[in-house]
Amino acid sequence: MPTSMKFSRINYEAVEEDIKPGPPKRFNSRFCDEKLLPPLERPNERPYGMQRWLPTILESRDIDPSVIQYVRLSRRQGHVLLEASGNAMLTGQFNRATVEKIREEVYPAFSELFIPAQGLFVRLEFSSPKDATC
Repeated sequence: MPTSMKFSRINYEAVEEDIKPGPPKRFNSRFCDEKLLPPLERPNERPYGMQRWLPTILESRDIDPSVIQYVRLSRRQGHVLLEASGNAMLTGQFNRATVEKIREEVYPAFSELFIPAQGLFVRLEFSSPKDATC
């Protein structure tokens, strides 16, 4: 068994030229031929979907799934929160108009929540599960 590996420098433009007309002839830039791939469907789950990560998050925090509370925000409510967070980043606080807008448009969606002593886990779509815990 060899204990060393030989590296050689390859001109990137030469690889690009080899790929352009069709399957590469000089450089193997693929893991395998497309015909050898298994007949699997193209994945359609978003990589950050809560259906995928929520069970893992609950298990890692020893939380019973029956205590999970869901709140669906409208597109408008989501935009109000995103706009408010963007404005607060600059100054570190909300202005009065933003607070009023949140009270009027967003608070009603959260009025039925029970807030336990440990706090709530909050997540907006397309964010990482670690981004918003409070």
